[in-house]
Amino acid sequence: MKKTAQYLTILAIALPLLAGCASPKGGQSPRGSLDVDEIAQRIQTVLDEMDRNLAQAARDIAAQGLSLPESRPLLSKLISEHPDVTAVVRTDAKGVIRCVEPSFYRRFEGMSLSEPARMARDNGPPAPLLTHVFQSEGFCSIDLAHPLTVADGQTSGTLFIRIRPSRFVMDVLHKSLRGTDCDCWIIETDGHVLFDRDGRDGGSNLFEELSYQPFEDLLATAREIVAEPEGSGRYRFYGPEMGRIVPKRCRWRTVGLHGTEWRIVVARETGLLGF
Repeated sequence: MKKTAQYLTILAIALPLLAGCASPKGGQSPRGSLDVDEIAQRIQTVLDEMDRNLAQAARDIAAQGLSLPESRPLLSKLISEHPDVTAVVRTDAKGVIRCVEPSFYRRFEGMSLSEPARMARDNGPPAPLLTHVFQSEGFCSIDLAHPLTVADGQTSGTLFIRIRPSRFVMDVLHKSLRGTDCDCWIIETDGHVLFDRDGRDGGSNLFEELSYQPFEDLLATAREIVAEPEGSGRYRFYGPEMGRIVPKRCRWRTVGLHGTEWRIVVARETGLLGF
Protein backbone atom coordinates (compact mmCIF):
# COMPACT_ATOMS: atom_id res chain seq x y z
CA MET A 1 0.00 0.00 0.00
CA LYS A 2 2.94 2.33 0.68
CA LYS A 3 4.16 2.06 -2.90
CA THR A 4 0.67 2.87 -4.15
CA ALA A 5 0.30 5.91 -1.91
CA GLN A 6 3.66 7.24 -3.08
CA TYR A 7 2.81 6.63 -6.68
CA LEU A 8 -0.66 8.15 -6.53
CA THR A 9 0.84 11.39 -5.23
CA ILE A 10 2.33 12.12 -8.61
CA LEU A 11 -0.93 11.34 -10.38
CA ALA A 12 -3.08 13.76 -8.36
CA ILE A 13 -3.88 16.01 -11.29
CA ALA A 14 -7.21 16.54 -12.95
CA LEU A 15 -7.00 13.82 -15.60
CA PRO A 16 -10.23 11.41 -14.26
CA LEU A 17 -20.87 -6.54 -6.81
CA LEU A 18 -21.31 -9.57 -6.91
CA ALA A 19 -20.79 -12.20 -9.86
CA GLY A 20 -20.29 -15.56 -11.79
CA CYS A 21 -22.24 -18.62 -12.43
CA ALA A 22 -20.00 -21.50 -13.37
CA SER A 23 -20.98 -24.14 -15.89
CA PRO A 24 -22.66 -27.26 -14.55
CA LYS A 25 -20.28 -30.17 -14.35
CA GLY A 26 -19.94 -31.91 -17.69
CA GLY A 27 -22.09 -29.42 -19.62
CA GLN A 28 -22.47 -25.91 -20.90
CA SER A 29 -23.63 -22.93 -18.86
CA PRO A 30 -27.40 -22.75 -18.56
CA ARG A 31 -29.23 -19.86 -20.15
CA GLY A 32 -28.78 -16.70 -18.10
CA SER A 33 -25.65 -17.86 -16.29
CA LEU A 34 -22.05 -16.74 -16.45
CA ASP A 35 -18.88 -18.82 -16.41
CA VAL A 36 -16.58 -17.20 -13.83
CA ASP A 37 -13.48 -18.89 -15.28
CA GLU A 38 -14.28 -17.57 -18.75
CA ILE A 39 -14.91 -14.05 -17.45
CA ALA A 40 -11.66 -14.02 -15.46
CA GLN A 41 -9.75 -15.22 -18.50
CA ARG A 42 -11.24 -12.47 -20.67
CA ILE A 43 -10.36 -9.76 -18.17
CA GLN A 44 -6.84 -11.12 -17.70
CA THR A 45 -6.35 -11.22 -21.48
CA VAL A 46 -7.23 -7.54 -21.82
CA LEU A 47 -5.04 -6.58 -18.85
CA ASP A 48 -2.14 -8.50 -20.35
CA GLU A 49 -2.63 -6.82 -23.71
CA MET A 50 -2.66 -3.34 -22.17
CA ASP A 51 0.44 -4.18 -20.14
CA ARG A 52 2.23 -5.60 -23.18
CA ASN A 53 1.46 -2.58 -25.38
CA LEU A 54 2.42 -0.11 -22.65
CA ALA A 55 5.69 -1.95 -22.01
CA GLN A 56 6.52 -1.89 -25.72
CA ALA A 57 5.83 1.84 -25.96
CA ALA A 58 8.02 2.48 -22.90
CA ARG A 59 10.84 0.45 -24.43
CA ASP A 60 10.57 2.29 -27.74
CA ILE A 61 10.64 5.71 -26.08
CA ALA A 62 13.59 4.84 -23.83
CA ALA A 63 15.69 2.83 -26.28
CA GLN A 64 15.32 5.26 -29.17
CA GLY A 65 15.63 8.33 -27.02
CA LEU A 66 12.50 9.74 -28.59
CA SER A 67 11.89 13.44 -28.21
CA LEU A 68 8.55 14.70 -26.94
CA PRO A 69 7.12 15.31 -30.43
CA GLU A 70 8.36 11.89 -31.55
CA SER A 71 6.82 10.08 -28.58
CA ARG A 72 3.40 11.70 -28.86
CA PRO A 73 2.16 9.33 -31.63
CA LEU A 74 2.99 6.35 -29.40
CA LEU A 75 0.83 7.82 -26.64
CA SER A 76 -2.02 8.43 -29.06
CA LYS A 77 -1.68 4.87 -30.35
CA LEU A 78 -2.22 3.46 -26.85
CA ILE A 79 -5.50 5.36 -26.58
CA SER A 80 -6.66 4.18 -30.00
CA GLU A 81 -5.81 0.57 -29.10
CA HIS A 82 -7.61 0.72 -25.75
CA PRO A 83 -10.78 2.86 -25.68
CA ASP A 84 -11.09 2.30 -21.93
CA VAL A 85 -7.86 4.28 -21.39
CA THR A 86 -8.72 7.89 -20.54
CA ALA A 87 -5.17 9.34 -20.59
CA VAL A 88 -1.54 8.47 -21.32
CA VAL A 89 1.22 10.41 -19.55
CA ARG A 90 4.99 10.60 -19.95
CA THR A 91 7.03 12.09 -17.12
CA ASP A 92 10.75 12.70 -16.77
CA ALA A 93 12.96 11.38 -13.97
CA LYS A 94 12.11 14.40 -11.80
CA GLY A 95 8.39 13.84 -12.04
CA VAL A 96 7.67 16.61 -14.53
CA ILE A 97 4.85 15.88 -16.95
CA ARG A 98 6.40 16.09 -20.39
CA CYS A 99 3.76 14.66 -22.69
CA VAL A 100 0.04 13.91 -22.25
CA GLU A 101 -2.63 12.54 -24.57
CA PRO A 102 -5.39 13.20 -25.43
CA SER A 103 -4.97 16.90 -26.23
CA PHE A 104 -7.54 17.89 -23.60
CA TYR A 105 -4.91 17.28 -20.89
CA ARG A 106 -1.97 19.01 -22.55
CA ARG A 107 -2.45 22.04 -20.34
CA PHE A 108 -0.77 19.97 -17.61
CA GLU A 109 2.43 19.48 -19.61
CA GLY A 110 5.36 21.10 -17.85
CA MET A 111 3.75 20.78 -14.44
CA SER A 112 6.27 19.89 -11.79
CA LEU A 113 4.73 17.28 -9.56
CA SER A 114 5.20 17.22 -5.81
CA GLU A 115 7.70 14.38 -5.99
CA PRO A 116 9.31 12.26 -8.70
CA ALA A 117 7.81 9.03 -9.94
CA ARG A 118 8.52 6.17 -7.54
CA MET A 119 7.82 2.63 -8.62
CA ALA A 120 10.57 0.85 -6.71
CA ARG A 121 9.67 -2.11 -4.53
CA ASP A 122 11.59 -2.56 -1.28
CA ASN A 123 14.15 0.02 -2.41
CA GLY A 124 14.83 -2.05 -5.53
CA PRO A 125 14.95 -0.81 -9.11
CA PRO A 126 11.83 0.83 -10.63
CA ALA A 127 9.30 -1.79 -11.70
CA PRO A 128 5.95 -1.86 -13.50
CA LEU A 129 2.97 -1.10 -11.30
CA LEU A 130 -0.82 -1.48 -11.33
CA THR A 131 -2.27 0.86 -8.71
CA HIS A 132 -5.21 0.28 -6.44
CA VAL A 133 -8.47 2.04 -7.28
CA PHE A 134 -8.74 5.78 -6.52
CA GLN A 135 -11.02 8.70 -7.37
CA SER A 136 -10.17 10.94 -10.32
CA GLU A 137 -12.54 13.49 -11.86
CA GLY A 138 -15.43 11.90 -10.01
CA PHE A 139 -14.75 8.40 -11.34
CA CYS A 140 -13.03 5.33 -9.96
CA SER A 141 -9.70 4.98 -11.76
CA ILE A 142 -6.58 2.84 -11.82
CA ASP A 143 -3.16 3.50 -13.33
CA LEU A 144 -0.81 1.09 -15.06
CA ALA A 145 2.77 2.31 -15.25
CA HIS A 146 6.12 1.26 -16.70
CA PRO A 147 9.50 2.92 -16.11
CA LEU A 148 11.43 4.41 -19.02
CA THR A 149 14.70 2.54 -18.58
CA VAL A 150 17.65 3.48 -20.78
CA ALA A 151 20.62 1.30 -21.81
CA ASP A 152 22.70 1.95 -18.67
CA GLY A 153 19.82 0.84 -16.43
CA GLN A 154 18.98 4.36 -15.33
CA THR A 155 15.37 5.54 -15.36
CA SER A 156 14.60 8.54 -17.52
CA GLY A 157 10.98 8.80 -16.44
CA THR A 158 7.67 6.98 -16.40
CA LEU A 159 4.96 6.11 -18.91
CA PHE A 160 1.52 5.38 -17.50
CA ILE A 161 -2.05 4.96 -18.62
CA ARG A 162 -5.18 5.87 -16.68
CA ILE A 163 -8.09 3.44 -16.89
CA ARG A 164 -11.72 3.61 -15.75
CA PRO A 165 -12.41 0.07 -14.45
CA SER A 166 -16.19 0.26 -14.88
CA ARG A 167 -15.82 1.09 -18.56
CA PHE A 168 -13.08 -1.47 -19.02
CA VAL A 169 -15.03 -4.32 -17.43
CA MET A 170 -18.34 -3.46 -19.09
CA ASP A 171 -16.60 -3.36 -22.46
CA VAL A 172 -15.24 -6.84 -21.81
CA LEU A 173 -18.42 -8.32 -20.37
CA HIS A 174 -21.12 -6.49 -22.33
CA LYS A 175 -22.27 -9.50 -24.33
CA SER A 176 -21.88 -11.91 -21.43
CA LEU A 177 -23.99 -9.85 -19.04
CA ARG A 178 -26.84 -9.12 -21.42
CA GLY A 179 -29.93 -11.11 -20.51
CA THR A 180 -28.43 -12.76 -17.43
CA ASP A 181 -29.78 -12.82 -13.88
CA CYS A 182 -26.32 -12.86 -12.31
CA ASP A 183 -24.71 -10.16 -10.20
CA CYS A 184 -21.17 -9.20 -11.17
CA TRP A 185 -18.59 -7.41 -9.06
CA ILE A 186 -14.84 -7.09 -8.69
CA ILE A 187 -13.16 -6.42 -5.39
CA GLU A 188 -9.55 -5.66 -4.49
CA THR A 189 -7.78 -7.55 -1.73
CA ASP A 190 -8.08 -4.53 0.60
CA GLY A 191 -11.88 -4.56 0.25
CA HIS A 192 -12.37 -1.76 -2.26
CA VAL A 193 -15.08 -2.46 -4.83
CA LEU A 194 -13.59 -1.90 -8.26
CA PHE A 195 -16.66 -2.76 -10.33
CA ASP A 196 -20.34 -3.42 -9.77
CA ARG A 197 -22.62 -4.45 -12.60
CA ASP A 198 -25.30 -1.97 -11.55
CA GLY A 199 -22.79 0.86 -11.25
CA ARG A 200 -23.23 1.13 -7.46
CA ASP A 201 -20.58 1.64 -4.83
CA GLY A 202 -17.55 1.79 -7.11
CA GLY A 203 -14.54 2.79 -5.04
CA SER A 204 -16.16 2.19 -1.67
CA ASN A 205 -14.64 -0.24 0.79
CA LEU A 206 -17.00 -3.13 1.46
CA PHE A 207 -15.67 -3.57 5.01
CA GLU A 208 -16.07 0.12 5.87
CA GLU A 209 -19.14 1.31 3.95
CA LEU A 210 -22.04 1.62 6.39
CA SER A 211 -24.64 0.27 3.96
CA TYR A 212 -22.91 -3.14 3.98
CA GLN A 213 -22.60 -3.52 7.74
CA PRO A 214 -26.06 -5.10 8.39
CA PHE A 215 -25.16 -7.97 6.03
CA GLU A 216 -22.92 -10.04 8.29
CA ASP A 217 -22.84 -13.11 6.05
CA LEU A 218 -21.84 -10.91 3.08
CA LEU A 219 -18.98 -9.46 5.10
CA ALA A 220 -17.89 -12.93 6.23
CA THR A 221 -17.90 -14.23 2.65
CA ALA A 222 -16.07 -11.11 1.45
CA ARG A 223 -13.32 -11.81 3.97
CA GLU A 224 -12.93 -15.27 2.47
CA ILE A 225 -12.89 -13.77 -1.02
CA VAL A 226 -10.05 -11.34 -0.30
CA ALA A 227 -8.09 -14.03 1.58
CA GLU A 228 -8.32 -16.81 -1.02
CA PRO A 229 -7.61 -16.58 -4.79
CA GLU A 230 -10.61 -18.75 -5.65
CA GLY A 231 -13.55 -20.40 -3.98
CA SER A 232 -17.29 -20.30 -3.42
CA GLY A 233 -19.62 -19.04 -0.73
CA ARG A 234 -23.10 -17.88 0.24
CA TYR A 235 -24.57 -14.64 1.55
CA ARG A 236 -27.71 -12.52 1.57
CA PHE A 237 -27.96 -9.21 -0.23
CA TYR A 238 -30.30 -7.18 -2.39
CA GLY A 239 -31.76 -8.79 -5.49
CA PRO A 240 -32.61 -6.98 -8.74
CA GLU A 241 -35.24 -5.07 -6.79
CA MET A 242 -33.19 -3.15 -4.25
CA GLY A 243 -35.88 -3.45 -1.56
CA ARG A 244 -35.82 -7.27 -1.61
CA ILE A 245 -33.07 -9.21 0.18
CA VAL A 246 -32.37 -12.66 -1.30
CA PRO A 247 -29.98 -15.56 -0.58
CA LYS A 248 -27.13 -15.87 -3.05
CA ARG A 249 -24.37 -18.27 -3.87
CA CYS A 250 -21.12 -16.99 -5.40
CA ARG A 251 -17.93 -18.21 -7.01
CA TRP A 252 -14.76 -16.21 -7.50
CA ARG A 253 -11.44 -16.27 -9.33
CA THR A 254 -8.38 -13.99 -9.43
CA VAL A 255 -6.77 -11.81 -12.10
CA GLY A 256 -4.02 -9.23 -11.75
CA LEU A 257 -0.77 -7.62 -12.78
CA HIS A 258 2.50 -6.82 -11.04
CA GLY A 259 1.40 -8.00 -7.61
CA THR A 260 -1.99 -6.26 -7.62
CA GLU A 261 -4.89 -8.74 -7.53
CA TRP A 262 -8.59 -8.44 -8.34
CA ARG A 263 -11.18 -10.97 -7.25
CA ILE A 264 -13.75 -11.61 -9.98
CA VAL A 265 -16.97 -12.59 -8.20
CA VAL A 266 -20.08 -14.09 -9.82
CA ALA A 267 -23.27 -14.59 -7.80
CA ARG A 268 -26.82 -15.74 -8.36
CA GLU A 269 -29.92 -16.26 -6.27
CA THR A 270 -29.82 -19.64 -4.56
CA GLY A 271 -31.95 -22.31 -6.18
CA LEU A 272 -32.01 -20.95 -9.71
CA LEU A 273 -31.28 -23.40 -12.52
CA GLY A 274 -27.65 -24.46 -12.77
CA PHE A 275 -26.45 -22.76 -9.60
